[in-house]
Amino acid sequence: MIQRVFRARFGAVRRYSIPNNSYKESFERAREPYRVRNAVTFVALSSLAISIYFYSINAVKQEDFSSVPMPEKVSKDESQK
Repeated sequence: MIQRVFRARFGAVRRYSIPNNSYKESFERAREPYRVRNAVTFVALSSLAISIYFYSINAVKQEDFSSVPMPEKVSKDESQK
């Protein structure tokens, strides 16, 4: 197992790819069942990430930060001292 991982990471031909990038119908048929599942997974994860993003933006818009104490403004006379 470790030798396979080592070979795959350091330049050996991976077993799930087609050598020389040639087109083979058998390769396409073998991957066919995974296309729909991969597309559904992509849509689900993308929608989750987008919904979290918009929820966060909406939550920050509603916050008025009134609980945060603000320092007093410094006048020009005091800042030049």
